[in-house]
Amino acid sequence: MRKSLKMFFLLSLIMFGAATAITAQVHPTVAGESEANRAVAAYPLSEAQKQKIKFIRSEAEKTAAPLALRLAQVAKRIYENMLAEKPDEELRQRLSSEMNEVVVALLSIKGQSMRDAVNALTAEQKQVIRSEMRKPGAPGDLMELIMRVFNLPEK
Repeated sequence: MRKSLKMFFLLSLIMFGAATAITAQVHPTVAGESEANRAVAAYPLSEAQKQKIKFIRSEAEKTAAPLALRLAQVAKRIYENMLAEKPDEELRQRLSSEMNEVVVALLSIKGQSMRDAVNALTAEQKQVIRSEMRKPGAPGDLMELIMRVFNLPEK
């Protein structure tokens, strides 16, 4: 199951990675590390915010887990068909369609969890995240960025 969750987050990183790369090129301003630390220290997360974000992540993972497993199963069937003596084109199309549906559902869960986490932040905390997002090399995943900036444990 862990492997499937990693696949889910990998897919989300792919989706947001390109956007981050473009953003870093458009906004090359890099704030100093101490500036970022001061901003976070000035606007720390409350205990309620930390718990809410932790809950949001946990619920997203629980919801995504069965879909991630399904995606892994579909991928396996796609590979088996590819490697068959005579691949079935109709099966390939059905599996491709099923894979697309699952990926869209996973990205929807990921997107909703990010919206919920951002809604838990104050305006000042959102500004801190926006500033960090503009830095080259910032994570492409918004939830990962929030976790990193506010020093929240992964688990």
